[in-house]
Amino acid sequence: MTRNSHSKLPVAVLLGATASGKTSTLTSILDKNIQIINSDSLQVYKGLSIGTAKPTEAELSRVKHHLVDFLDPRDEFSVGDFVQAADSLIPEIIEADHIPLISGGTAFYIRTFLFGVPQTPKADEATRARVEKMLADEGLAALYARLQEIDPEAAENININDVYRVCRALEVYYSSGKKLSSFKQPDSLRPHLDPIIIGIQRERAELYDRINSRVEQMFEQGLLSEIKTLLANGYNPTDPALKAIGYSEFFDQQGRLREDLDEVKRLIQKNSRRYAKRQLTFFKRIPGVLWVEHDRPEEIVSLIAHHFSIYGIALK
Repeated sequence: MTRNSHSKLPVAVLLGATASGKTSTLTSILDKNIQIINSDSLQVYKGLSIGTAKPTEAELSRVKHHLVDFLDPRDEFSVGDFVQAADSLIPEIIEADHIPLISGGTAFYIRTFLFGVPQTPKADEATRARVEKMLADEGLAALYARLQEIDPEAAENININDVYRVCRALEVYYSSGKKLSSFKQPDSLRPHLDPIIIGIQRERAELYDRINSRVEQMFEQGLLSEIKTLLANGYNPTDPALKAIGYSEFFDQQGRLREDLDEVKRLIQKNSRRYAKRQLTFFKRIPGVLWVEHDRPEEIVSLIAHHFSIYGIALK
């Protein structure tokens, strides 16, 4: 019997808000037979390392990471792209007698991977053409602003850079007259998966302090230089990757670099704290999460080892 001949595919999922301690937890198990599938929507981009807290070269060399540092900052990477890639990678990793571990902070990627997409109505050709014309004429930022007015709940769970999902949400509204958020995601796992879902728990005040400190460190590590290098290489503030928290704050409404770096830092810290709050709210809605205190990595290792032992895969 091959490793992937079971009726279900085992997978580990490690989730937590930004700065909760996912990386430090992973460091304790990097030398084991684990392969990491990145579920951070920004770490997929080349050239965005400091602002995304991407794994270091040393960490990347110690364990195989998938979906990290491979995409041009101009390109889109949708939730559908992520799920398709993860679905393809997991059987390959298991076949190699390794443990697939999905880790990252993009909550919607993780939720959709686990439970699938809502059963929303298909848009007719006329509606699809209408939204495509809006995108071409007005740009993605204008469409996202429109979605925020129409369906703020859906907009909160959609990355501003995700062209497909922004357009899809508008298509659903214009074709059915109903908000995308009114179509709820499935609450049962996709039937071919057997996940162990582990969440890293940390006090909210401590988490916010860590976020503030992390942003300080990013500036010390050369975040401004990273921005200038991206611009020198021909990228601009309208590219998907540069619209994200940690990058968009460097630009004013005309797309020029701000001169007041203290204000940029303050904005990144504020936006990151708000993002962490949204992450926590979203993660708490995922059923079946085993919440573990941030300072107990050995418990996480034990949980993963037990789950995969059932499938004859040892954590070693």
